[in-house]
Amino acid sequence: MALTATATLPVREDILKSLKMSGHTVVVLTSFFRQNLRFNVKHSKTSASSYGKDFQELIGTYNASRNFRGKSQKILHEVEPESESSSYESLDDSASDDEDAISDKTKLAKSFVKENAEHELDQYPGVDDFDVSCGEFLESSRPESFAFPVQSAETSSSESLDQGPTIVYVPTRKGTVELANYLCKSGLKAAAYNAKMPRSHLRQVHEQFHSNALEVVVATIAFGMGIDKSNVRRIIHYGLPQSLEAYYQEAGRAGRDGKLSDCTLYCNFMRTPTLLPNKRSDEQTRAAYRMLRDCFHYALNTSTCRAKILVKYFGEEFGPDGCKMCDVCINGPPEMHDFKEEAVVFMNVLQAQAGQATEGMDYNSTDCYTSGRRNIGAVPDFRMAVSYIREKIPRFAMTDKIWWQGLARILEDVGYIQEAAEIPRVLIQHPELTRAGLNFLSSQPDEEGLYAYPDAATLLAISNPKSFSSSSEWGRGWADPEIRRQRLAGKTGRRKRKRGSRKQPAGFTTAKERLSAILSKSKRRK
Repeated sequence: MALTATATLPVREDILKSLKMSGHTVVVLTSFFRQNLRFNVKHSKTSASSYGKDFQELIGTYNASRNFRGKSQKILHEVEPESESSSYESLDDSASDDEDAISDKTKLAKSFVKENAEHELDQYPGVDDFDVSCGEFLESSRPESFAFPVQSAETSSSESLDQGPTIVYVPTRKGTVELANYLCKSGLKAAAYNAKMPRSHLRQVHEQFHSNALEVVVATIAFGMGIDKSNVRRIIHYGLPQSLEAYYQEAGRAGRDGKLSDCTLYCNFMRTPTLLPNKRSDEQTRAAYRMLRDCFHYALNTSTCRAKILVKYFGEEFGPDGCKMCDVCINGPPEMHDFKEEAVVFMNVLQAQAGQATEGMDYNSTDCYTSGRRNIGAVPDFRMAVSYIREKIPRFAMTDKIWWQGLARILEDVGYIQEAAEIPRVLIQHPELTRAGLNFLSSQPDEEGLYAYPDAATLLAISNPKSFSSSSEWGRGWADPEIRRQRLAGKTGRRKRKRGSRKQPAGFTTAKERLSAILSKSKRRK
């Protein structure tokens, strides 16, 4: 018998193959849909400067539930990253004796943690970077039922949560310490948790988390292995996870008692997510980028129920209706937009880049690439194509690169373009036209448009248009007098900086004489 959780169809097939199970093996699946989980995605820079805005509601919730005495709670273990220990204030001195949950005998020595990312090896026992085995801290706690009671159908987005602990997942070890310190200073009972901390500290975090002595645990993916706690009310991912499997497994630690629970993902829509460092083969790198791309697309989604996306990812049909609780179901999709005009321009430039002259193609229709710039057989480049469009077509000069990335995602989804790079990344880098894309370009202008919902990043780019901002973009096209005139006309004047006078002391002509005078003057003051 093989048991697993949140396994996609390829993973289940790989299990059968690896264990050499027969074709008659009975596979029993329960539904991946959790009716009591309320999914939300919010845009954030996910940096220390965003803590105040992003965690204001969480801090207010816990402080309002008790008589807040204005004193910071004690963090269990203060960890100071290397070379930046001065930037973290110790909270031990500010905590009162009655709030101190750890005796002097169990106080841990301060340690240092490197500022590197928490990589995926932390998920597995036996590797050097992982200090806690699965289920190690369950010996003293009584297991709770894994049955998930069904949430009432009347559950709505306005329903408030019951009191319960919160787990905040961050991608770096340094982030666990920074955020835990901030929450403690804000009056919460919080603790940092990552695989590089001493085992004794990690054990204390587990014990106090099980006994409800802690309100918030800020952790990397190392936290939660073997945890069976039913009353976790909030799971917050402060940064994009590496895959939807990891995200849904970690989010599933909320609401195991069947009561309403929130699963909130904070993600920077305007920044391309990157893989955490790890040794991978080319095949593993492709798979890792594919999973990260799926997770990023989930975060940017504005039109499909989030629960529906998640259960479909694991091979389960959800049905026509949504969960009626996630942010997409409550807010509804944005207004559809006809992207045909922009798509035709973008795809014509891609075709001109690659020199793919095909029947029915009219390069002059978009006033884009000239024959002198065509490079037959060249791989199209996304950044060059967008820069050229913004320079040569005035009506697109204010469209941000993020906007064009959103258009590329739409064209990729409908099958008009595909990635030509050997190892596709999160964002398309070398888009090339497919046969369907060529057919689309050959269609008549009066035919049906290309209607789609703009994603979250596209909506942000529309609300914050940007002109040529980078030095590389500013340099392209500078030789064109008209482009140069337009850019200079829109350039705001800079206030001249007042420079201090550089008058030298009278009577001294060399640096040695001036230095001697300064030293003698300081001695006289003493």
